[in-house]
Amino acid sequence: MAPSLNKDDINLLKGVFATKIDLSAMEKRQDQKFVTKTDLGGLWQKVERKFEQLEGILVKSFQETEGRLQLLEKEVGIPSHN
Repeated sequence: MAPSLNKDDINLLKGVFATKIDLSAMEKRQDQKFVTKTDLGGLWQKVERKFEQLEGILVKSFQETEGRLQLLEKEVGIPSHN
């Protein structure tokens, strides 16, 4: 009679060795740990857009502050340094 594996033997082997499902899940986890060039390209575009937004906010804020200073200089009688 040829040796055969029973259900307990199979379960024991599955606990010791990786199955195809285990390897597939491990591959997916590994893929999620690393960044691809595509990911970096998308991230770079997001960063550039954020910097453009921040630049717009800073320019607007600077212009508003400059306008307020000019009004104060005019009210107080300080000559402008333009």
